[in-house]
This record gives sequence, structure tokens and C-alpha cells, in this order.
Amino acid sequence: MNLLKELSDEFSKTRYATKGLEKLLSIRNLTKEEMLFLAKVVEYDNIKDTLFRMNRIKRDVTISIGNNLPYKEMKNMAIFESAYYYKNEPMGKILSITYKFTDFERAYLAIKEYSTRLSEIISQNL
Repeated sequence: MNLLKELSDEFSKTRYATKGLEKLLSIRNLTKEEMLFLAKVVEYDNIKDTLFRMNRIKRDVTISIGNNLPYKEMKNMAIFESAYYYKNEPMGKILSITYKFTDFERAYLAIKEYSTRLSEIISQNL
């Protein structure tokens, strides 16, 4: 299936594509509150809306950590955020939720690569 068709189909079904919860849950022992909150992030768009509105769209990766996040259940987490573009116009954001004790360089480079590749794919195919 064509990647753009797949993306279009996904975004027409829902405002958010949520992936990777099982990986996040498998990395370390979470508190009951953290597990319940992460399940709510997947389930409820209003929580995702809040997380996506934390920062304005920027060219580079933004990192928010622990107590700087809008929910107390996220005090042990970090969010890496980056925008993707159609040519030079911002189209949306990618957020990655991880632990605040993660390999920051690796997480930074991964989200930067994802947003850059997505921007290239969109710009070349629309």
C-alpha cells in the first residue's frame, strides 16, 4: 500500500496515530498510576491535545521533562517533540513519550530522523 494512502487513511480515522505503548510498558516497572495514565493517553484525545499544545511548532526538537509536563503522572517521563513539514510549511507534530532517564541523544536523533523523513515523504509525494 502507498505510504501516503496509508497515512491519509490513518489520519481520516483519528486525529492521532498512537503507537508503541507496549514497548514503553515493557521497559521498566511502572507504578499503577503511570500505567493507568499511559492507557488514558492512548484512549483520550483531550489528553493528547494538551500534550501537543505544550509547545509551539519549531524546526528543532523540543524536550520537556518531568515536572515541566502538564500531568503529575508524568513526573518520571520526558516528551520529545518535533514538527513535520510540507515543503517549508508546518503540517503537524510528532511526540515521543519516554522515561526521563533515557538515552537523550538517541531519542533526540530518532525523533529528528522521523520528522525529517516524514517531511521529505510528504513534500515529494503531495
